[in-house]
Amino acid sequence: MNQCSFGGSIDATWKALKEARDGGKTKTIGVSHFTIENLEAMDEKPSVNQCSLSVRFHDDETIEYCRKNGITYMSFSPLCGGSNGSSCPYGSVLTIPEVIDIAASHKVSPAQVGLKWVAQQGLPLTTAVWNSTYMAEDLDLWSWGNLTDDEMSTLNSIQNTTSHEEN
Repeated sequence: MNQCSFGGSIDATWKALKEARDGGKTKTIGVSHFTIENLEAMDEKPSVNQCSLSVRFHDDETIEYCRKNGITYMSFSPLCGGSNGSSCPYGSVLTIPEVIDIAASHKVSPAQVGLKWVAQQGLPLTTAVWNSTYMAEDLDLWSWGNLTDDEMSTLNSIQNTTSHEEN
């Protein structure tokens, strides 16, 4: 494969992960921010590819590739920073007018809409929450029903054109 952006060897890291799995230290192994090109270069497919994924940034081609190849595509930073900011370069999902409008129509928060958009696609997600009220809200994605097909289509059409170099 090649070098990671932080200077480490992807090949050496992948070999160490496989040794840990084969030695019974873990059941599955995965990668983060791998592109289709990275995934195709691997000697075996990972169980998971954890990537930045939000209403404002989604790599639909890699998501589809992962689905077709049995790789779980997992979202991190699905709100892209929330109210406290983050290193996510795409801008907070909580400020997108369409997200705010959809949230108001369901009488839920914009965060719930952003998270529901990911979950409703069948994709697992992880977020960081420091406030117990937000945590309860984030976990309540199912009591208010699903986003409609039109709402999903509207959210799917939102895409930040900011490029983000992977690996």
